[in-house]
Amino acid sequence: MDMKDPFANLDIKDCQLCSKAPTGIDSHIVPRFISKTLIDVLIGGQHQLRFTGNPNSIQQDTLNIPFLCDECEKTLNKYETLFAPRYKKYLENDPYDLEIDEQTYRLLVSISWRTARLLLLTQPPKQAESLMAPEKAWREYLLKETEDVGPFHQYLFSARDFKETEIYASKRLSRTHLNTLIGTGVNGFYGETQTKQALVNHLGPLILCGQMRDIEEGSPAEAEQWSNFIVQPGSVIPGLPRNLPPAFVDGVDAHFEWALTRIDSMSKAQKQKQKKRADKHLKNTLAYRLIQEDERIFSSKEE
Repeated sequence: MDMKDPFANLDIKDCQLCSKAPTGIDSHIVPRFISKTLIDVLIGGQHQLRFTGNPNSIQQDTLNIPFLCDECEKTLNKYETLFAPRYKKYLENDPYDLEIDEQTYRLLVSISWRTARLLLLTQPPKQAESLMAPEKAWREYLLKETEDVGPFHQYLFSARDFKETEIYASKRLSRTHLNTLIGTGVNGFYGETQTKQALVNHLGPLILCGQMRDIEEGSPAEAEQWSNFIVQPGSVIPGLPRNLPPAFVDGVDAHFEWALTRIDSMSKAQKQKQKKRADKHLKNTLAYRLIQEDERIFSSKEE
């Protein structure tokens, strides 16, 4: 999903969180510090970030629209400000243990809530029906009307969890895409039925999933695999790779497949063009190292 153009004409007058005040300044759906930090750390400040839905278009910011009142904006911005330096440190250091304190957890819930609310405003009712209960639970938690989010957990995965063998065997996964993509969508993930079970936010190298249904109803074994990735205040995302649920790998791959072109799917001319661009603009950046790693991973496929 493109995180900018489709929502430009939305007419939102009341705060979508508290419903008690008019919207103030434009609010970011995916926090601004995500794209800003990715630009600064991965590509040395050059504005060449791309989003799902329109990957050929270079963009500099994520969607921002009238969405929150001033007070609610200040509350969520406080969570963002506290987490931003730790997000930057995570990008700059591998391995790096990422601690989830209460403020960070509320930030993650807020991102799931923002995208859920936006989809409820823009999708046909039948298509968005499965978002209604989790959106309500996340909103009530953010307003401190409840102590937790009930069954609608937050799961946090890392691009560093993906093994080379999983990337090599996939259709569209790559180190570069897994670390630089920003976007949102709804994915089936759990088991073979592929019912809409999770709201997904790609936050660069972090992939946040907000649970929409009880996954144990479909696959208890899959639910057990996913339980290792539930986050709450006090959780730690380890710096070393973890074993991902196979359905999660397949689900991310399927989401990438319709939007992205991977290096081993490019023509020789496309590869030369991309390499020339990377050599010119990205030398000595973390993004360049990711590109080189992808070239190494897929070199045997090209032979």
